[in-house]
Amino acid sequence: MGKPTASASSNWHIITGRSKEILENEVKPLVAAFLKERGLQLSKSKTRITHISEGFDFLGLHIRKYNGKFLTKPSRANVQSFLAEIKTTIRKNLHTSVEELLRQINPKIRGWALFHRSSASKEIFNYVDYRIFYELEHWIRRRHPWCVLRREGNLVRDQMEQSIPERPSAAGAYCEGDTGSETAS
Repeated sequence: MGKPTASASSNWHIITGRSKEILENEVKPLVAAFLKERGLQLSKSKTRITHISEGFDFLGLHIRKYNGKFLTKPSRANVQSFLAEIKTTIRKNLHTSVEELLRQINPKIRGWALFHRSSASKEIFNYVDYRIFYELEHWIRRRHPWCVLRREGNLVRDQMEQSIPERPSAAGAYCEGDTGSETAS
């Protein structure tokens, strides 16, 4: 348990140790020497030694120990860049059909959610859901000023708001020729 351990993913590495002194004085010079033999070097801006209770961001996740429990959550920067990408996609498609917009954003939402599904992310998923709903509501109001999109209740003025049986509070649109379910959300 006292030995440093390493975990690597591509060219990113996490090295853990018992104390900050061991990592700074023994492990870091060994890693620098190992990389130097191969013509590489540690990046001063990206190399960080921190206590696990403070946490750190690694590949879109914030890794930290909360009250004795080791948890990962989507990092703040990852969430903000994902929401910015969704917002940009929605704003670039102001005049496309509902089906086409949903075909563009659904794979992005699904991929991001699948990547973060194993992390402790309920609150963050709720926040992301709220923000995407807000952006879609803004998009719908721009196209149809008379339309009010509500989460509760089924407002069926056109094909934009069809209820989804599994999620009655969700808004969705019917996409003909879709390879998956007939309803996209």
